[in-house]
Amino acid sequence: MAEGLLEVAGISKSYAGNPAVQEVDLALQAGRVHALVGENGAGKSTLAKIISGGIPYDSGSLRYNGLRYRPLSPAEAQQAGIVTVQQELSLSPYLPVYQNLWLGHERLHGGFLVRMRNLRQRSADLCSRFDVHLDINQWASDLSLEGQQVAEILKALALDPRVILLDEPTSALGAANTRWLLGLIRKLKSQGRAVLFISHRMSEVLEIADDITVLKDGRKVKTVERSDVTEADIIRMMVGRDLKDIFPAKLPVGSLHSLPALLSAEHLHAEGVHGVSFAIRQGEVVGLAGLEGQGQHELLLTLFGLQPVHSGTIALPSGGTLAHSPTSSIRDGIAFVPVDRRTEGIVLPLSVAENIALSTLDRRSLWGWVKIKLEQEMVRDTIRDLAIRTPGPNAPVEYLSGGNQQKVALGKWLVAHPRILLLDDPTRGVDIETRRDIYYRIRELGSQGVGILLNSTDTIELVGLCDRVFVMYEGRIALELVGSEITEEGIVSAAVGLKRNSDTSHENKK
Repeated sequence: MAEGLLEVAGISKSYAGNPAVQEVDLALQAGRVHALVGENGAGKSTLAKIISGGIPYDSGSLRYNGLRYRPLSPAEAQQAGIVTVQQELSLSPYLPVYQNLWLGHERLHGGFLVRMRNLRQRSADLCSRFDVHLDINQWASDLSLEGQQVAEILKALALDPRVILLDEPTSALGAANTRWLLGLIRKLKSQGRAVLFISHRMSEVLEIADDITVLKDGRKVKTVERSDVTEADIIRMMVGRDLKDIFPAKLPVGSLHSLPALLSAEHLHAEGVHGVSFAIRQGEVVGLAGLEGQGQHELLLTLFGLQPVHSGTIALPSGGTLAHSPTSSIRDGIAFVPVDRRTEGIVLPLSVAENIALSTLDRRSLWGWVKIKLEQEMVRDTIRDLAIRTPGPNAPVEYLSGGNQQKVALGKWLVAHPRILLLDDPTRGVDIETRRDIYYRIRELGSQGVGILLNSTDTIELVGLCDRVFVMYEGRIALELVGSEITEEGIVSAAVGLKRNSDTSHENKK
C-alpha cells in the first residue's frame, strides 16, 4: 500500500468457538483517516483491541512499518507508536487528571521518584497544545462523562502516537467537543499520522473519513473511498438491506394537549436545575436538548430521586407529591436508564438474566425464595421482545456488544412496567439498527400509555423521535418546541442562548 503504515491481513478471532472477527483485511495509511463502521457485534472493537495488543488473534498477520508486528500487550503497542482510545473509559477515579494523563509513563527522578510539579507542568502544556480546557488538579471521578472522554483522548495524545485508534470517541461528547475532536483529527492527519475512526454517527464518518471499511457479523463487507459512497450506501452494506423509516410515527400535534399529565413539576430547583416547570403526559415522548452541562442530566437525576430537590414540587396524578428517593420513585412507577450503562445501568459480572431480573426481584420472591420459572419466562420474553443478541440468558452481560448491553439496561426496567420512563442518552454508542429497535420500542411504550422523558446529545434523534422538545440553557428550559417547530436549527439556536421563551421558568401544562 502507498505510504503503508499498518496492514491487517486475514485476521480472525473466536471466543469459545464463536467467531468475533473472520479473515479481515485492513490497511491504514499515513496521513489518512480510515473509518470502521458496522452494527454492534460486527467486530469493530475486537479488531481495534487486536491491533492495540489488548487481545491476541487466532490467525492472520499484522505488519507495521513494513515489518511483522504482533503486540503482546497495549504497552508494547504504545512503545511502537500505536495507541487506542477505547470505548470503555479507563481513568483511575481517585487520582487527579494530571496523574492520569501520564499514568505508567511518568519520568522518574533519581530512578524512582516522580515529581508531581513536573507532571502538572507537562499536563498544562499538553492541554495548551491541544486547546483543551480541563482542571488538571480535579479528581477524575469528579469529571463529567464528557470530561472523562476528553481526558482519555488527551492521555492518548500524550504518547505522541503514529497510529491512533478512536473507538466511539464522540459517544460521550457534546457538540462543541465533537467539533474540537474532528478538528484535532484533521490536524493529526496533516502531520502524517494514521487514524482509525470507529463511530456509529454517520454524519461524522462522512465528514472526516478518507476511507471506510464496513464490517458485518465479523467479516469485511467492503472498503471504499469516502468520495465514492453515500450514507444510504454505507447503511445498506451495514445492515444488508435498505433501512427505511428509522423513526416511528409521532403523535398528532393536536392531540398532545388533551393527554392527561403523569407528572408535573412546579418551579423546581435542584443542583444544576433552576426553577423549571413542565409536565410529562401520557403516551408522549418528550426530549431534553442543550449543550453539555446545561441541566438535562441533573433534571433526570432529580426526578428519579438521585439528588435532592431544593425547592418546588413534583406532583403525581393522584394529587400526591413525589418523594425524593429512588426507592419511592420506583414505587411510584418511575424508571431510569442512566447514560453510563457499564457502571450505572448494568452489573457486568452478572448474567443477562440476572441483570434483567434485578429491578423486579421483590415481585417474584416469597419468604426469600425466588420463583424461578416465572423469572425464566420473563427473561426469555424480554430477550425476544428486545431482540437481545446473546449466546443465552446465562451469558455474562460484560461479553455482549455495547448495543445489546444497552438493551439489557432498558429491559431491566421495562419488566417493571413503569408509568414514566426517564432515558439519559439511551442510544449513545449503539449502531443504527439497534437505534431503530430502541426507537420503535419507545414509541410502543408510548402507545401503552407510558410517558417518556429522553435526554439526547443527538439532535437528529430529538427531531425524528420526540413529540415535544425542551431545550435547556443554564439550568432552565429556554424553549419548548412542538411538532414542525422541532428542527435542528431551532434546537441549536436555543441551545446556545439565541432563542428562548419569554417566560424562562416555562410552565408547559396548558
